[in-house]
Amino acid sequence: MRTIIRSGASPGRSTRASPNQVTPNFTVDLSYRYVNLGSAQTGPARAFDGTVIPTNPFVFDTLTSHDLMLGVRWHFNEPPAPLMRKG
Repeated sequence: MRTIIRSGASPGRSTRASPNQVTPNFTVDLSYRYVNLGSAQTGPARAFDGTVIPTNPFVFDTLTSHDLMLGVRWHFNEPPAPLMRKG
């Protein structure tokens, strides 16, 4: 991978490698993202019949996510690369 681009502000960070062109019409991209949303609490939870759930509210201590993403792109209608250059 050629260049690493780091960006991101609170509450998360992401790292993305520049896309690698495998062939003139095919590109592969690999990215990583970390998100930390902290703690959260739901509002009143209800069952399907409308009754209030007794363990109300739900509390989540730490909501985090580690995401690894693979992107594959096929470029349609692009001219093929020349096999030989005239000099």
